[in-house]
Amino acid sequence: MAVEGSQSDLEDQLAAAVRRAEEAQTELAERGQVDAATGERDRLRIWAEVAELLVAETTRELATLRVQGLSVDQTEMARLRTVVTA
Repeated sequence: MAVEGSQSDLEDQLAAAVRRAEEAQTELAERGQVDAATGERDRLRIWAEVAELLVAETTRELATLRVQGLSVDQTEMARLRTVVTA
């Protein structure tokens, strides 16, 4: 009977260890997804900042051209408008 009790204790300990291992594996998988989402968010934030800088620069170029009153090539104006609206 002591052997049966000992074997039952070992089985319970093994089952508990397996549950803890599965929980740890699940937690690590969730962290990986969070890390991937965080990386994607950071990449998109950088892309948005670059786009904002490009729009600001192009807007300044257009304003300068208007103030100077230069006859600007229509192709160049169309290109700048495309860049700003893209």
